[in-house]
Amino acid sequence: MSGFARDPRYYGDRLVYEPLERKWVGYHARHCGCGLNWLEAEPVTEAQVKYLTTLAEKVGKERFDAEFAKAIKGSDIAPRAPQQRCATAAKRLTKARARKLITALVGQD
Repeated sequence: MSGFARDPRYYGDRLVYEPLERKWVGYHARHCGCGLNWLEAEPVTEAQVKYLTTLAEKVGKERFDAEFAKAIKGSDIAPRAPQQRCATAAKRLTKARARKLITALVGQD
């Protein structure tokens, strides 16, 4: 996230282009109080689930499980259960985690 901003403390009265993600993260951490990570609060899309299912069939369940574990590291998402379908596990991801998993699986083809 980025944009134009006026910040007299740092830039005077000039309108400058700056990355705003740092400011939003700070605002969210201090003032929002919702307890959600605003970068990962959106659920996975159906298109991402469908693509992940196709990739899982292509690369195999072992590789999918390994990359799934890397993608969910540091989150509260549980790993895929032994009898759970890859599509069902993928539905528990967020958009950001799904993108991370897709990038890892496509990169290993």
